[in-house]
Order: sequence, then C-alpha cells, then structure tokens
Amino acid sequence: MTDRQDCPAPIPPLRSVDGFRDVPIAECGEPLRPIPAAEKLRTHPVYWARGIPGAEATLWAREGVIARLLHAAAALPDGIALVVFDAWRPLAVQQYLFDEFAARLAQRTGLTGEALARAVARYVSVPSRDPRHPSAHATGGAVDVGLCTTDGRLLHLGTAFDAFVPEAATRWLEEHAQSEAERQQRDLRRILFHAMTKAGFTNYPDEWWHYDYGNQFYGRVRGVPAMYGYIEREASV
Repeated sequence: MTDRQDCPAPIPPLRSVDGFRDVPIAECGEPLRPIPAAEKLRTHPVYWARGIPGAEATLWAREGVIARLLHAAAALPDGIALVVFDAWRPLAVQQYLFDEFAARLAQRTGLTGEALARAVARYVSVPSRDPRHPSAHATGGAVDVGLCTTDGRLLHLGTAFDAFVPEAATRWLEEHAQSEAERQQRDLRRILFHAMTKAGFTNYPDEWWHYDYGNQFYGRVRGVPAMYGYIEREASV
C-alpha cells in the first residue's frame, strides 16, 4: 500500500504514560456523540460483534475526539480510510475485557495477585469510575483505530487488533521489520501514527491502535491537565 520511494517518516521514540494517575482532571463537560460514518471514516464495533455484554453497535466519543478523527481521516492517502474499532467503553465491557485477559494470562504464565494485575493493566486498564483516575476508555477520550481500504477491506498492521503481545508495540516494526511484508506493515503504522498525532492525538506505546485525546494518558504525554474524566453515556444524550 506504500511506495518505497515515498516512505512515510519513521515513528519517533514515544513517551510512556507511567504516572498517568497523578495527572489532574479538570472536566470540561463536553458530551459524548455517536462517531459518524464519513467517506474516509468507518466504524467497526468489534466488541458488539463479539457479543460482549454491554457493548453497543454505535461507537461514542467526546465531540473533540470526533472532530480530530475526521481530521485524521481526511489526511490519509488516497485509497486508505480510518476505521474505529472502539471508543467510549461502558464499565461492564471494561470489566469483561479485564477479566477475560486476566484469565488467559494467568493460565499461560501462572501469575497471580498483584503481579497478574500489573501484567494485565499493561494492555487493559483496571475498570474504574474513580473521578481521580478513571479507565481511559471510560472518559470518551480514548479510541482504538486501524486502517482499511476505501472499499472497506481491513489492512494488516503487523498484529491483530487487541493482540496483547510485544509485537503490538507501536514502534516494534521500526526495529524488527525484515521482510517486504513487514516493511509494508511498518509503513502503514507510520501512516496511521502521523495522521492521528497531527490531528492532536497521543499514542499508547504498547498498542499501535490506541490513541488518546483529553484524558489522563494524553495529559501525561503532553504534560498538561486532563479535561475528560469519567462519563456515562446517559449523561450526554
């Protein structure tokens, strides 16, 4: 999907979100809105498609996030569209994902207790409506995105969405791409990264698909207070 002579710029070193819980939140009151379909913006609600309890067919995000998604989508090369897999997430869905991954990880590694909880939290935030440090997706400021062709075919960016493995790290292919297929996947990650960050998002370094705006992850990377705290969808309708 990319021309070797027009290779996108590498993804630079990324700032960790460690310590995000210390970022203060000054809630701005911006509502959630449905993410619209547009010429270069698609939605693919994977958790609803999987039948996860509490997941919805409509994807929701804060108004400022939606504006930036549309901006990122418009900046993509011809033939490529932005696809949103998940955005605002009900707490029930967050709990399901946390428990599901914890069970799989415990079975695979034998980890228990705090060690297991820390390992799980690397990829799935602890379910929380605590106003001091809510789950990232519970703020309406986190989105999980990928790329597809404008006729709807999903593009492969090196791992599946929600593949909680080291290879899912955003910059993994910057250092490990060897085959032509891997270089193509690396370039697609670059295209996604630059479109999203130029639109105002920050990236979670362990997941090529996870981007933030306005929440504590964003605030930690940018060095500013967060403006999105925990929000219930009913409060925004």
